[in-house]
Amino acid sequence: MKTKYTVENYEYISDKTYEEVVAELDAVLGDVERGRFNDILAAAETVEEWQAEITKQLGPSGMLRFFEVDHGRWMGFYGHRVKAKKYVYGNPLIAETMMRYDTRFGLEAPNQIMVYEDADGRARVTYDLPSSIFNFIGNEELTRTAYGLDAKVAEFVEKLTGTTA
Repeated sequence: MKTKYTVENYEYISDKTYEEVVAELDAVLGDVERGRFNDILAAAETVEEWQAEITKQLGPSGMLRFFEVDHGRWMGFYGHRVKAKKYVYGNPLIAETMMRYDTRFGLEAPNQIMVYEDADGRARVTYDLPSSIFNFIGNEELTRTAYGLDAKVAEFVEKLTGTTA
């Protein structure tokens, strides 16, 4: 089976520097990188234990960093001066409210966001709109819930960048 669909991409141009946006993002995300997520999962015996431990890990934004890729660092090995970081972030307690409608939601969860500096030295934040990513599933409940996630992501990025898309 093959499905084609259209994804909407949002991009915010900030008056903040790349370094400021990255520092703020790092400050508001909890961290479950380097296997910590799987360790928490393995240690939990009940949904209550799972939720309590995940909740302790959430950053001030209510989100967790699952994985980070410093594209600028590795591109530097090839002589390219790039400032760009990709974050895989989210909240499994929010994801559950969507994945319950269709397991395929897990293909694109957690969310992805990228912070980069453009050729003019401006910090930009870009992401794909969650509801547009999940529209291939065709589940009305999931789509309706994804619109709520769209609003949460937009609020998160607007706070981070100090601007709108």
